[in-house]
Amino acid sequence: MRILSRLEKKSNGLVENLIKDYSLVEKEFIGGCEAGYLQELGGEAVIFGVGDLSLAHKANEYLNINEFEIYNNLFCKIISELS
Repeated sequence: MRILSRLEKKSNGLVENLIKDYSLVEKEFIGGCEAGYLQELGGEAVIFGVGDLSLAHKANEYLNINEFEIYNNLFCKIISELS
């Protein structure tokens, strides 16, 4: 399951289209990252990356190495199509 999170729900359609076009699942993000600073500049910030956030920063956290290639390919495809 590929997950995308956003800090605030704004409805300019971009995130909704990404979710639909790439079969992503939207989940709530609870944590700290640079996305909040970028969002303050007026854009819609999303958190997109490898791994299950429920496992992050805990004892015995782990990540399936194959997810890196899957996410990298998807990320490059999205950037290419948005350019």
